Amino acid sequence: MSGRVVRDFRSGLDRIKKDGTYMQIMAKYYGGAGRINRDALPDDLK
Repeated sequence: MSGRVVRDFRSGLDRIKKDGTYMQIMAKYYGGAGRINRDALPDDLK
């Protein structure tokens, strides 16, 4: 992957972590916020 693609990906990931979208996606995947496997989260969201 090119450096720009990696930078854009990281920027987008940082954005959805900050605005709560990441946790909404995880909650939908696991069937609710209380069921999220905390070991599956990045360290900055544990």
